[in-house]
Amino acid sequence: MDAIWEALHTTRDWGKYPAEDLIRTVMRAYKHLDRSQLSVLEVGCGAGANLSFFINEGFQVAGIDGAPSAIKTAKSRLCSLYSGGPELDLRVGNFKQLPWDDQSFDVLVDYMAVYANTYSTIQATINEVFRVLKPQGHFYSRSWGMGTEGSSDGEELEPGTFKNPLSGPCADMGISHFFTLKELEELFCDFSTVKIQKISTETVGSGELVLEWSVWAEK
Repeated sequence: MDAIWEALHTTRDWGKYPAEDLIRTVMRAYKHLDRSQLSVLEVGCGAGANLSFFINEGFQVAGIDGAPSAIKTAKSRLCSLYSGGPELDLRVGNFKQLPWDDQSFDVLVDYMAVYANTYSTIQATINEVFRVLKPQGHFYSRSWGMGTEGSSDGEELEPGTFKNPLSGPCADMGISHFFTLKELEELFCDFSTVKIQKISTETVGSGELVLEWSVWAEK
């Protein structure tokens, strides 16, 4: 993880509201199951906004983030919500070496976190996600798409990867990779089923375009 995220998490009040599309997607698949028996790991959990939702819905949760300040905030916010079952498992660490055993989780979540790496690190992270995911488990991933404002400026490190884009949602936020559909299809080729959605938002008047990818993959 880029060190800039530690600075961002110490200066911004993030982590209060879960992502609507993530909630809708996961609950559509798991709403009728005994969630006390289901485990969720969020890769790039930040200050714990999404994990707070999963805790309230009865899931067993774990989270990892590269920023120590994010994990500190998440622990302070989530411990009061968490009762019963295993101890709340939040760790500082590297995405490409997840510190959990094979087939440990029913659900993996990446909400705008894995993109903030070089492509080789992203590949290694997806491989780790696959390793720690249980058979028939699901992975939800949300990321930026090529064509988003800022996806062709800043310092180009490799195709699709820029350091400190000059504009758009990733401006001055360190390393950002903007995905093509082909890349996503290659990254998720080991999963049994993969559903990919493209979300396009254009600001009327300014012409600023934001493209996002939502991936729901089953092992």
